[in-house]
Amino acid sequence: MNKTLIALLSLALIGCQSQKDKAPPSKKLNQPLNYLDFSDDQNVSKTDLYWQVKSSQHPQYPASQLSKRASGCTIITVGIGPDGNPVGYKIKKSFPEGAFDKSAIQALKNWQWEPTVSNKDRQPVLTSIKLDFYVDGSRNKREAEEHCGKRI
Repeated sequence: MNKTLIALLSLALIGCQSQKDKAPPSKKLNQPLNYLDFSDDQNVSKTDLYWQVKSSQHPQYPASQLSKRASGCTIITVGIGPDGNPVGYKIKKSFPEGAFDKSAIQALKNWQWEPTVSNKDRQPVLTSIKLDFYVDGSRNKREAEEHCGKRI
């Protein structure tokens, strides 16, 4: 009886293994994506060779900063996946630290990109995006411009 049970389990496992091997490579789950990393300041413009913004959302100025009349920015490293949607993010820099991060992330989650003509394979990339938060009469205008650049 034990030998029969072991033989049946072995056949079942062999059958499962042979079915797994027959699955096409594109259907396998949890395959890591190979991102091109354009997230540093010198290479961020190379993102435009692969992806263009299809839709974006301006971040909301947080009410918590309104009484402080603070200006600043958040720079986020984000992955653009093969479907053109943001895939993961990391705060690269923010000024004032943490003041605008939540609003920036909420806005970025609604961005979408489309591949350029030369990106037929929909190559995923890592890029950095700076979202500015400027308010008229800002109390920290000079510091914000030093950390974030001048407002255009």
